[in-house]
Amino acid sequence: MKQSRIILAALPLLLLMAGCSKDGSRTQQPQDTATDTGFLACLADTRTTVDFASGEGIVKWIADDPVFITNGTQTATYYIKKGGSTSSVMYCKGTALDGDSFLSVYPSTGASYEEGVLHASIPTVQTYVKDGFASQTFPMVAVCGEDRVLNYRNAASLLKIVPTGWSGAKVSQITINAQVPIAGDLTVTYDGTTAPTVTCNGSKSVTVMCGGIEIGEPIYAVVAPGTYENLSVVVSIVGGLSVKCTSQQAVEVERSRFAVSEYDISSQFKDLSKDGTANCYIISEPGSYRFKASVRGNGVTTSCGLSATNEDASSAVQYYADGETFVNGGFSYIDGYIYFSTVEAESIPIGTSLINLKNSSGQVIWSWHLWANPNVKDITLGNYTWMNMNLGAHSTTWNDEGYMGYYYQWGRKDPMMQKAGVVADFKNPWTSHASLTDGSIENSILNPSFFYGSYYLNSNTSTPMISDWASYTDDMSQVVWDWWCVGLTGATTTGKTVKTMWDPCPPGYKVPEADAFNALISSKWTWDEFDVDNHSHKSGDFLVPTISHRSAGVAGFGSATGNWKGGTANTPAYAWSSFPGTAASKGKIYGNRGWFRNKSCGISETPRAYASPVRCIKDIKDE
Repeated sequence: MKQSRIILAALPLLLLMAGCSKDGSRTQQPQDTATDTGFLACLADTRTTVDFASGEGIVKWIADDPVFITNGTQTATYYIKKGGSTSSVMYCKGTALDGDSFLSVYPSTGASYEEGVLHASIPTVQTYVKDGFASQTFPMVAVCGEDRVLNYRNAASLLKIVPTGWSGAKVSQITINAQVPIAGDLTVTYDGTTAPTVTCNGSKSVTVMCGGIEIGEPIYAVVAPGTYENLSVVVSIVGGLSVKCTSQQAVEVERSRFAVSEYDISSQFKDLSKDGTANCYIISEPGSYRFKASVRGNGVTTSCGLSATNEDASSAVQYYADGETFVNGGFSYIDGYIYFSTVEAESIPIGTSLINLKNSSGQVIWSWHLWANPNVKDITLGNYTWMNMNLGAHSTTWNDEGYMGYYYQWGRKDPMMQKAGVVADFKNPWTSHASLTDGSIENSILNPSFFYGSYYLNSNTSTPMISDWASYTDDMSQVVWDWWCVGLTGATTTGKTVKTMWDPCPPGYKVPEADAFNALISSKWTWDEFDVDNHSHKSGDFLVPTISHRSAGVAGFGSATGNWKGGTANTPAYAWSSFPGTAASKGKIYGNRGWFRNKSCGISETPRAYASPVRCIKDIKDE
């Protein structure tokens, strides 16, 4: 077959090389001419490796790259004799091909010729670094006659992905997903007289390894030409975070050209803190999320001399997870927010994740409880709106600890397990107790789910008495009254409380004041019969599972069993109130909690070092 003059479509970013004219025909023989056993490769409408460093997109051959060539019956593997951007001689280590027409595919990996159709391949895993591609990524085809000059033409396209929206974050890889094949095996019909016709029969996805390119830098992917509806790109950030972005319009990529898709990464994340910050966030459906982490809790400075601002924040990591895994990848702290994505599913898997924010020295400076549960609802009882389950619970029906939720020491913001030894990272309260110096505001932040128990000596005896999770002091001015309730002095059990930055409830909720429990006493509220199947005290859909407190196991201060599974109507259930103890002496070491038992409800005091569940109420602001 004699070679015809071919009009070629120019690929943006490419310069046509010496030895080939703009239309792809040979204008002059290079100095290093082909021999009887070789072919001359001419780069026209294609590329092997592209060097962007010069800003010109220079095409380069890679020396020793293998090239597939056939005369229609015989095939051979030739090799690029020299690298560079000019025409290059190819040579064959074996028998030379004879004939008057030849077809070629570069690279030779996956190349073949069957019944007049060339087969090529686009790698489904590619490598791109700033200012350059890896070699052997771009499939090319060529046809020539006896002159043995191969003018190659692209069989693929370029997709230019530009992730934006963050500063300082780096991309480790992107995965492009289409509804039809986009990479892998190609069939190419090409006779040298018209543009190649390309059909992709391979993979519907292609992954590009980016090596830590800054967000905002373009990332190129080699793909099959075509029109792609609902094209999605999963951007993986260095550190583990992944986010899925979907094109709103069809993306058309033509052979030997590129199309541009730009995605604002930060806009793909729903802001859990848009209506207010808190120490807990509820995730009710799959997706990508963020929450403001530059402030602590609800961002309101309370007592303890601790600023509400998180300074020197550097990284976010998962401390522990419970229930089903609902997070896909990891967590990233970027521009004052923590970002994460869930697994892809029809509904969110139910579970918990405790996230630690660390400073540049690797020290924990604050933590958050992510609670994935689509079944959290509101129930109105006694002029208050309550959650329908304990904070952190997995369901409203009896299923081991998943029904009970988590335990909290009074005034602390972070959840802990009901029993010791469930998670290795938890301090075992049964065999070793925190010392006077261990229990402190500072250590509760550094170790968010350690169970602390501080002690003091009874003034009349030498018996050690449990006091608080924070170190006891005889100086009443050092006692913190308002971890969960601003302004209370421990001398009242009535009135409204104001949510503090230590409150463990999600935005819009708070730990109940004592009045919320007082409104449910039997003289004011009617309770149903005890729910035997769910071991719960009941009023309509409002179920409270029979749960003991978690104690430090000191004689006279409760058992160390952790919970009461299988309770009866006479087995109490507990939930913390935001009120401290009423008397000055008890106010040092006690907190108020609600109790439910035998169709009744009330309030009692217990040491703050004990741990009990929390049942949140709506935080309704005064008008």
